[in-house]
Amino acid sequence: MNWPWPIMLGVAVLLAGGGPARAGCGVQIAALSFGVIDTARTNQATGKVTIRCDEPQTVQVGLSAGGGGVERRLAGPGRDVIPYFVFAAPGGMLPWGDGAVIGPPVAATLDGSAAVDLPAYGVIPPVPGTQPGTYADSLLVTIIF
Repeated sequence: MNWPWPIMLGVAVLLAGGGPARAGCGVQIAALSFGVIDTARTNQATGKVTIRCDEPQTVQVGLSAGGGGVERRLAGPGRDVIPYFVFAAPGGMLPWGDGAVIGPPVAATLDGSAAVDLPAYGVIPPVPGTQPGTYADSLLVTIIF
């Protein structure tokens, strides 16, 4: 059976390291959207986090665990949940987290003028028997100076 399961990413900026921010940075999100999925097989989607800072910076970009706490889960109709994963590299080799759970943040070096795109690779494993409907989660994007 097939139906849409969008993942929506929330956006926030956290300045870490004590003291004032050294640069103004902006974040844009191209959300992971799996569209209509096949519950009998693995489904993949690609999104991205785009960062631009007004000064040269090296930052860490974290993605929270979302509403699942210690694992990412899409919430759906009733109490149904679907596990999913977000990676910073294709092939599921580098889980993208915030350093507290899921995996490490991703490093980005910015030159103070051009934006940097960080691709996000989403994976939903097979979930046979799952109730049809719309499933979603929100992730917090954190920039650590």
